[in-house]
Amino acid sequence: MVTTPKIIILIALAVLQAPGFGVLSAPSKCPNSPQVTGYSSWTSLKNDIELGNGGGIFTICPSSILNAADKPTGKNKWSWIFLNNASSGKGLTIQCGDNGSLEDNCTIQGSTHHFTMANNPGKIIIKGITFKGSKMSCIHGVGVKNPVDIIDCIFTRNTDTQKTNENAGTINLDSGSKSFTFTNCQFVNNLHCSNDGKLINIEQELSATFIGCIFQGNVGKLYLVHAYPCQRRVSGFQKMQVYG
Repeated sequence: MVTTPKIIILIALAVLQAPGFGVLSAPSKCPNSPQVTGYSSWTSLKNDIELGNGGGIFTICPSSILNAADKPTGKNKWSWIFLNNASSGKGLTIQCGDNGSLEDNCTIQGSTHHFTMANNPGKIIIKGITFKGSKMSCIHGVGVKNPVDIIDCIFTRNTDTQKTNENAGTINLDSGSKSFTFTNCQFVNNLHCSNDGKLINIEQELSATFIGCIFQGNVGKLYLVHAYPCQRRVSGFQKMQVYG
């Protein structure tokens, strides 16, 4: 029997909630920007987001390259980060540097997924990050009901190797996920051709809105917008103002 992504996420959540999972790592002064307090390690960021109570702001250190394939020691065998601690009061923000700016050069790369979320109780904001080299999806949402805003991010050179999984995509929203907004993001040189591979896989309409985004040099289907075969490069979406 093949385990679906939704089942994997739910199993992982049970593991994360088990007693004695770990202790908080806490951010520290950034190596290249000592005036900024943040995270330069994927495992530390993962640990604190998943153990934190009530969300808050998590800052990635400027000029950091975080390897999403790094796995922490302990019970959690999945390397990607589950964003399910966003409280209705605080929400959860992950940003590059103090201002969430692309100019601060924060990159997350590798692994199967980068961020996954299911039934988040509060708002999630992701700002100014480059997502690179995922092998299935950078953002994976399952049944996400509350707003998720992804702002000024770049998605580049992501692909899929799951040849039997037709739900792969740089952005993968399924099982009733709604309220996703992508603002001023760039999707550049991504490749999704396995099975029915899609650059953006959205199970149902009105699940996401794209404002001022750029699509350039991608291969695969831009699902629910235009379906091109993998042999044709998707280049006709230089300025997609709104999609919903």
